[in-house]
Amino acid sequence: MPDLLQLIAEGEHQQQDFKYQISDSRKIARTISAFANTDGGRLLIGVKDNGSLVGIRSEEEIHMIEAAADFYMKPAVDLAFNKIAIDGLQILEVIIHPSKHKPHFVKEKGGKNIAYFRLNDENFPISGVLEKYWKVKKQKHKKVAYTEREAKLMTFLRENPFITVKRLAILAKISFAEAEDLLATFMSWEIIDWHFNGKFFEYFLIQD
Repeated sequence: MPDLLQLIAEGEHQQQDFKYQISDSRKIARTISAFANTDGGRLLIGVKDNGSLVGIRSEEEIHMIEAAADFYMKPAVDLAFNKIAIDGLQILEVIIHPSKHKPHFVKEKGGKNIAYFRLNDENFPISGVLEKYWKVKKQKHKKVAYTEREAKLMTFLRENPFITVKRLAILAKISFAEAEDLLATFMSWEIIDWHFNGKFFEYFLIQD
């Protein structure tokens, strides 16, 4: 395992996040969801955003993280904990592995379930396309007809760098939900991939 100070020197990134303290289980559940739904990651508790060490306050923080993974997640996420002693302080390392059971949703206030993904050092709600893609992947033997709308999508992607769900819905004269379904199917065929530009999702043709 890399040295703690070496890890902190890396700063926050796609697979690492610092938390000064845990005061809200639902809030930390969003980061756990994002790591599990993306590439996995490491939480270092008792570390400020600037890398300063403050240590964990009590065992209660561990219980709040466990509550986040078990109670506020659907399905639950398995975590691994390590306590690291340094300069008289206890730093808590929480390891979240990339999940084989994605998407993992967070039970938000009001009863809404939202899944998150990780991009650089931030967490964002996943797109409807990505959620549907994960469901399609589990239906290994599902057959889909190649119709005029599929042909339109292929033609557009060959002539343009990317497409959005809204643009596809207009182009193919289908509903927003049907456009999500179509893009999810193309992703399951490994024909297209996705990119998030910080505002909206773009879907593009995978080049040979």
